[in-house]
Amino acid sequence: MSPLDAASDDILRAILDECSQRELYQLSLVSRRLRVLAESRLYSTIQSTWTHTTDPITFLLLRSILARPVLASQIRNLVFRSDRGRMGCDLPIKISPPTDEEELMKIFAVIRGSGIPCEDATLWTKEIREGSIDAPLAVLLSLLPNLTSIFLDKDFTRTSTSFRIMLKHALRTDGLTGVSVFISDLTSLRKVNLSGVLHITTNGRGITVQKNPKLILFVLLFLYSPGIQHLSAIVDDPGSLVWPTNTACSSTLTSLHLSKIREGNLGQILSHCPNLQTLSYFWYVDEDCSSPLLPFLDCQSLDYSLSYVQTSLKLLRIAADFQPTWIDCVDLLPPRGMIGTITTLPKFLLLEKLEIPFFLLLGPEHSANPMLGELLPPNLRQLSLTDGLAAAEEDEWEDPQKFLLVLTNWLADSTWKTHTPQLETLELYYIDWYRQMTEESRHQFKDLDERFGVRVKVTGENPNQFGSLLFPRAKGQKWS
Repeated sequence: MSPLDAASDDILRAILDECSQRELYQLSLVSRRLRVLAESRLYSTIQSTWTHTTDPITFLLLRSILARPVLASQIRNLVFRSDRGRMGCDLPIKISPPTDEEELMKIFAVIRGSGIPCEDATLWTKEIREGSIDAPLAVLLSLLPNLTSIFLDKDFTRTSTSFRIMLKHALRTDGLTGVSVFISDLTSLRKVNLSGVLHITTNGRGITVQKNPKLILFVLLFLYSPGIQHLSAIVDDPGSLVWPTNTACSSTLTSLHLSKIREGNLGQILSHCPNLQTLSYFWYVDEDCSSPLLPFLDCQSLDYSLSYVQTSLKLLRIAADFQPTWIDCVDLLPPRGMIGTITTLPKFLLLEKLEIPFFLLLGPEHSANPMLGELLPPNLRQLSLTDGLAAAEEDEWEDPQKFLLVLTNWLADSTWKTHTPQLETLELYYIDWYRQMTEESRHQFKDLDERFGVRVKVTGENPNQFGSLLFPRAKGQKWS
């Protein structure tokens, strides 16, 4: 008997907590007792990367779970990434299903035995045979009763038909009553990240961004998950947003990160999120020379959308950008920019941290706007201003000295302490301005710190990586 066999379960668990994945696997081969303890950690988090030389592990994982169903209850976190390599070449649209017909029949038996309607089961099995990337992954998700978090790179959601079938039945939004459905109801699910990065393809004409307008239907279904708290997704705007079910939805979400969806449809989603405390919204237009959608941010519409969460929101990040679909046709693009300004923020009584392009607050003409303090939430502690959208406007802000004057007038007027008495930190992220500013100009901005008692940071670093839903902070900066 080895010394490990004599140790108590608590001691063994403490030892296993310090082991690597490889060590856990080796220990699982020592004895039956160690196997049970090691596998609970070995399978707790499944991470896999799909590349041009390695297929997704979906079918391999399904085979293991169908052979040993106990493994399904041990999986709590799924992380499926994709790596296009240095050249950024597209991964295959289809994957090869198992050649072993018996193995396929076992997977089909799971679908047909789940109790879902015959037409849905038939479509789902057809998707597996045809190699749809989401079909076997949907089967996998349906078998995991203790799953708490999912991360799927964008390559895994290029098709979502089977995902939608699985979710509408798992979350009981199918309208069927008195029908037993044997699919995990995802009650343990807390965090879903469908972000990854924007799928950009380069070719001789320029760049294109992959569009998948049906993905929004998949994303919306997660709002019906009874315990979900955090949702991140990059979704193409569907034009007219149609909910996938008539079932009432009042989401438990406290944190939402959305990118690319337009400001009007954002409100339809926020109207179902009464408990939302953190919102990151990346307004991004992939411009197409023939697109019927004008590349203008309608601030009045955005104001209306944000009003749905004004009584609960504590942290708000907004970023905005334009990107032409074809580099060749930049000269043919219609005018772009913004309409109006954001005016509803003073009604956000709980909002403590705000990151926003200054354009959305002050507009293109600084002389036409009120004092900055009148536009801010009253209990704000941290304000981060960026130069997003600045390149889209021919405006009066090209000279940073004009904005310095606005800040100086705002802070010099003691009424800012009346409007925002809790304000502690002001961060200015001006990428283009910072490069053009002289050292004297930079010092004038930083001098605001000493003159007015508010911590001021001025930097040329970009707080938002292009296409990232998580809005990573500049180096050394953290949102608590």
